[in-house]
Amino acid sequence: MKHRVAAAGLVGATLAATPCAAQYLAEQEPQRPVLPVEITPMAGYAFQNGIGVPGGAIDVGASPAFGATVNVGDWYGARLEVAYTLQDTGVELQPGGGPPQPLYGLTLHQMRIGGEYDILHETVRPFVGFTLGAALLVPRADVADELWFDATLEGGAKVMLSRVLGVRAQAQVTNIFVDRSSRIFCSGGCSLPDWPGLGTTEVLLAAGPTLAF
Repeated sequence: MKHRVAAAGLVGATLAATPCAAQYLAEQEPQRPVLPVEITPMAGYAFQNGIGVPGGAIDVGASPAFGATVNVGDWYGARLEVAYTLQDTGVELQPGGGPPQPLYGLTLHQMRIGGEYDILHETVRPFVGFTLGAALLVPRADVADELWFDATLEGGAKVMLSRVLGVRAQAQVTNIFVDRSSRIFCSGGCSLPDWPGLGTTEVLLAAGPTLAF
């Protein structure tokens, strides 16, 4: 009889302790933020094609590029994206034959907003994205600054090393819509139409650490 009472008491104590243990584990489990945020400082290298002019082409020289990407939210993998890129480069004349001829320095600012979609939610997360924005070209010469509309397609992958730290690598293609009113590209005439056409296209390869909150 004593053994039965002791066993019943042990079972009762176990059942009484179980909710407390479950509550403790639930309290210790990290809570997902209501609005997740990812911040990624980026560094990479950018290449641009030229715009045809008499005697060759005018292009923005290949150069290092720096910036940052901020992603907000997580709607079944879709996120709002805001991005900024800075290039310290130059404008060059590329003759029909021979090496490029530097003309003057140029600072290129690109500000964009759009969306990104994480295809997987595993440790390795491939993603694609599309953004729209503006490209501000600031010549370091007696040439006026120019502001043009641009559009970007991007793709890459994130490798999450922990819940809050990862690495992001991506390739993106940006088209800057320019017309023949541009004094940077068309001061001596060019092949562009009177309306903003395809303009100049840039390819950027970049990577950086991702902080997730």
